[in-house]
Amino acid sequence: GFLVFGFTDYRVCVYALMLIFPFSATQFMPRQLLGITGLNPFNMLLGLALVSFTLKRAFSRGELHSVPSIKPFVPMALALAAGTLIGMGSVSKIPLFFHLLSTTLFETAAQYTRDVLIKPMLVFAYVWMVACAVRDSKNVDRWVTGAIVSTVVLVLFILMYIARSGVSLAALASADSRTFMDPTGLHSNELGVIFLPGFAAALFAFRTAQSQGKRILMIFLGGIILIGIALTFSRAAFLATTLLVVGFMILQRQLIWILIGAFLLTSAVLFAPDSVKDRATTGFSQGQVGGRSDPLTAGRVREIWMPLLPDLKRNAVLGGGVHATYWTDAALNGSIAVGHPHNAYLRLILDHGLVFGSLVVWSLVMMWKRVRACSQDETLSPYVRGFMQGVGLAALAFLVQCMSGARLVLDEQHSVYLTTIGIALGLAPMAKEAVDPKKAVRRFFRRRSLGR
Repeated sequence: GFLVFGFTDYRVCVYALMLIFPFSATQFMPRQLLGITGLNPFNMLLGLALVSFTLKRAFSRGELHSVPSIKPFVPMALALAAGTLIGMGSVSKIPLFFHLLSTTLFETAAQYTRDVLIKPMLVFAYVWMVACAVRDSKNVDRWVTGAIVSTVVLVLFILMYIARSGVSLAALASADSRTFMDPTGLHSNELGVIFLPGFAAALFAFRTAQSQGKRILMIFLGGIILIGIALTFSRAAFLATTLLVVGFMILQRQLIWILIGAFLLTSAVLFAPDSVKDRATTGFSQGQVGGRSDPLTAGRVREIWMPLLPDLKRNAVLGGGVHATYWTDAALNGSIAVGHPHNAYLRLILDHGLVFGSLVVWSLVMMWKRVRACSQDETLSPYVRGFMQGVGLAALAFLVQCMSGARLVLDEQHSVYLTTIGIALGLAPMAKEAVDPKKAVRRFFRRRSLGR
């Protein structure tokens, strides 16, 4: 029945894709079906959605909306293509050690191209399909709610994983348990990256929702996501969440909200479990950044960043290719034992250099502007505008999380951001008109004349 509905209306497939998209970055999502690599629920749904959409466009007798623009993704796609060409010749240099750590690590240039170029293009196709579905929908609110719910579903799976493990909060917060989440396919810091925009969206949507039901729903969903953030024990996620709440208070510009925010932050400090407090303050009272004892950066400065400096200088212009950390001199001589530099900014330069890295930044700026334009578009409902404002602010807080990991090239770990960009692209014509001063003036006088 689902396949029939999905075939007749591609939006059904796209909505299902949105709900399972966060799982694409985890081991919860099957990597293959029937022994065929790449044949998984996400790709199957995406293929069905594309076929259904194409048939609708080809045989529809009614008026069709224009297809959304993919312009914001073009620079990032070019950077990925260049990074693939530069890096594919170095795949054979990857030390055996990394293959022993990960059985899914690419071993040939063809596998490398599949993982670092074709797979991201499928993700971009998903975003475009979200944009098309939103443009063909009258009710945008359901897409906004779905984006938040998709984060909550992943949080619930993580909570079940923790509960079944039987691990205590104190053990989970320990520095020795930073790899506890690895069996899920994601590090704790990466889970924090996924959860943050979902919480931000729920927080701002709660503030702008006009119905009591939606406000209660946002409190419930936001609370679950906040629990998920706390259980990552990621200091980067803690800091980004704090900055997000502070930004929320400032943007409200009302004393009551500032007081509520201050009360919540104070309550979190006073009543949070000791394990959360200990993890949040690790490194502030002992050790030295870059020294032999460096709990603040978990030894990243001395053990990862400094050994990578010669490779960063050598790859500063064009980069060494996507995932270049695997074949750096530091990796080849055993100075480091990690597959990425645990810093998104260093990773961008190491992989793409200043030239192609600037294309990635250009894409991110265009995407953020689209989201921000939607947050200011008065033709949209306050609920949608609040959602956009929350995710836009989370994107700024995400820059703090980039100091300890993640990456700036968008992939499944940025699921809520990508879904939001898709929604924004679907609404782009309205948002563009809303921020165009000339059109705004003409619309103002047109409404005045009609009022007469």
